[in-house]
Amino acid sequence: MSSWSDYITEDDLQSFVDSTNNEVGPGRYVTIDQLKAVVASALERYDYLPESEKANALLWDASQFAKYSAGLEDQDEDTSRYVSLLASGHPDALEPDTLAAAAWIADAPELDPSQRAVIATALSPNSDYLRLVHATSRMKAIIASGRVSEKTAQNIESYTARLLNIPTALL
Repeated sequence: MSSWSDYITEDDLQSFVDSTNNEVGPGRYVTIDQLKAVVASALERYDYLPESEKANALLWDASQFAKYSAGLEDQDEDTSRYVSLLASGHPDALEPDTLAAAAWIADAPELDPSQRAVIATALSPNSDYLRLVHATSRMKAIIASGRVSEKTAQNIESYTARLLNIPTALL
């Protein structure tokens, strides 16, 4: 049986890692190991393709997963098969981690460093009450200002509702 490295190189995968990670903060970084797992699985999935088309199919899956994993694109039927490979902070992760989720949301590409700090503090379960109230107020102002994408606003509101154990509509 062939290996993904018979069709593409680790440098090909590293280029997806580098280009994706340049667009997001550390909480959303994609790793080379994630992409290796994606292309290993994809190779089995694409066993029906002619040899000449396998490289492009593997690169496609790696690229799509990298963007989805970092939150740059929505999930589609191609990326949904790799949900088990998502970082624990990703909203669709099978085993979500509270601190990792706060970092993932705070590292949205459209946020500046001060906004990231506010959101990370507001979403951290380790914040003391006064810091949490202050940061939550500032976070609401950031959302209301329109300086975050609709997707990021939805992630923030959904996560905050889970963290505080209240319905999203009450936020």
